[in-house]
Amino acid sequence: MLRVLLLLLLLAGVVLGLRRLYRKSPRRMWQWLAVAAAAGLVALALAGRAHWLVAVAGAALPVLGKLALLLPRLLPLLPFAARLFAGRRARLRAAWLELTLDRKSGAVDGRVLRGALAGRRLSGLGDDELQALRRDCGGDPQSLALLHAYLQRARPGWRPAGGDAGAADDFDEP
Repeated sequence: MLRVLLLLLLLAGVVLGLRRLYRKSPRRMWQWLAVAAAAGLVALALAGRAHWLVAVAGAALPVLGKLALLLPRLLPLLPFAARLFAGRRARLRAAWLELTLDRKSGAVDGRVLRGALAGRRLSGLGDDELQALRRDCGGDPQSLALLHAYLQRARPGWRPAGGDAGAADDFDEP
């Protein structure tokens, strides 16, 4: 009974530790998990308790090899897998803007979240309105970066009127 309780406490501690590590850095959590799994396998092998692991791995290797060869052929046949592994739209949000990128077609659009132009689509704004929006969200670097990304993709030749001092030079490139 005491062993079971200690095992449950140890398992709860590991789960809580992994959750905390995952919140900080998911990649780091997976690295720690791989190291812990490798250490566990080495401990089992040194204790002479890994014989069943060798049998399971030996039986699974041929199946995993065939599955690895079949998987690329089967994924296009499964429409739900395409939706599962590659969402059609990506959304990016900042204080002033929300952009939507259609991954299949590459089309980008967005809407203004704050200010005088709130609720309007970026594709419906004229050059003067875009320039005013650029000035408005100039205090927020994330919103400004999203606006520049939209302009580079949707309006490659767009230039701020009058060459204002806050204009980014990233529109000068071809």
